[in-house]
Amino acid sequence: MEEKVPFYFNDWFIIVCSTLWPAYGVSLIIAIIVLILKKKKYRTIDRKIIDDYMNEYDSLNRIKDEHVSILEKFNNKMEKTKNSVQEEIDVLIGKKEEIQFFIDANTDKYLEKQIFVEFDDNLTSDEIKNQLAMHKLKEKDAVKALVFSERYNKTETNKQLKQLIRGFNTESDYYISNVSSKNIDKYREKIMKSFENLNKLFEVDGVKLNKDYLKLKLDHLSIVYQYQIKKETERELLKAQKEEIREQQRVEKELEDQRRKLEKEETQFNNEINKMMSYLSKSSSDVEREIYAEKIRDLEEKLKKLEADKEDVRQRQTNTRAGFVYIISNIGSFGENIFKIGMTRRLEPMDRINELGSASVPFKFDVHALIFSEDAPALENLLHNHFKNKEVNKVNSRKEFFNVDLSEIKSLVHEKFDKTVTFYEEPEALEYRESLRKKNI
Repeated sequence: MEEKVPFYFNDWFIIVCSTLWPAYGVSLIIAIIVLILKKKKYRTIDRKIIDDYMNEYDSLNRIKDEHVSILEKFNNKMEKTKNSVQEEIDVLIGKKEEIQFFIDANTDKYLEKQIFVEFDDNLTSDEIKNQLAMHKLKEKDAVKALVFSERYNKTETNKQLKQLIRGFNTESDYYISNVSSKNIDKYREKIMKSFENLNKLFEVDGVKLNKDYLKLKLDHLSIVYQYQIKKETERELLKAQKEEIREQQRVEKELEDQRRKLEKEETQFNNEINKMMSYLSKSSSDVEREIYAEKIRDLEEKLKKLEADKEDVRQRQTNTRAGFVYIISNIGSFGENIFKIGMTRRLEPMDRINELGSASVPFKFDVHALIFSEDAPALENLLHNHFKNKEVNKVNSRKEFFNVDLSEIKSLVHEKFDKTVTFYEEPEALEYRESLRKKNI
């Protein structure tokens, strides 16, 4: 509560007293006394107020300093938090880059998996064709169900529905009839887009295709693609079977020619022995007789070798499973760690390998192992089955190419077949390496 100032300390009272001094001399004295008392009293009051103000000011300064200290501590804490958050952000950015790198590195594999449509390998192309025919009947039934639905029983609405179905079928059938491994995912997306766009376009007419009908079209696309793949596989299989028959005929002819050649040589040696025997019996010189006898012994040794060769040919003719399993590569054509594992019954297996490296590939094949086996198909199947998940061609296994390390093949052969089989680790690749050298000159 504010202090009330006495009336005699008011300026008007002091002025009145001062003006009355000519009439009343004491009034001037009173005015002077009052003025002195006023200054004395209110000077003390002013000092007290100033002191109070100073104390309040100091108090405010202390509060300010405390707040500044708190603020500095808060700023330091926030700076540490900021640094910690930044470190976490940097770690997350690093992980994001790793994930992006993995995605980029595996995009081709992902797309390959997306393109490939799984289906039963045991089905023939005719069986898939039958599935396709049955599927078309399902589509017709689905169309009838839509047209005769109570929802679209009005004449005008039904006309619009038929127009919608006709438009969707026309566009879908174009994609289905032209589907291939290059565009199957693209055409699948186009069919779905067509479904959405046409439904939006005809929405104003109150008609709409359901997703069950869309699924039928997508299944139709997959079945046609499966049929194409199977048909191509069967063509390749038929081609391989014809090649196998031709190879078998070549082997049989080669063995028969070799048998005749050996028999002819045997006849010639026998005739020569008979001739030497005749000379020996007629000769009277010991030196000549020794020469004829030595010649006869040499011819008999050759006859024994011929007999062994004839026996080998007879066994090869009798045992149609005897042959060579070959492991070959062609780094100039296919790159590193790509090996062809096949077999041949040829007497000279390099003839078959040289045929494989003919004009169809830019460079010759290099041989890493030639393995003779009494049951070559069994050994070949052992290797093929073991490395099945590493086939290069996942659709046509008769291509016989595998993406595998040579040491794995070597370990399997030594473990399951014969530890003495020799492997040549480094391919010569003479033409390929010379081509690289000339290219870099």
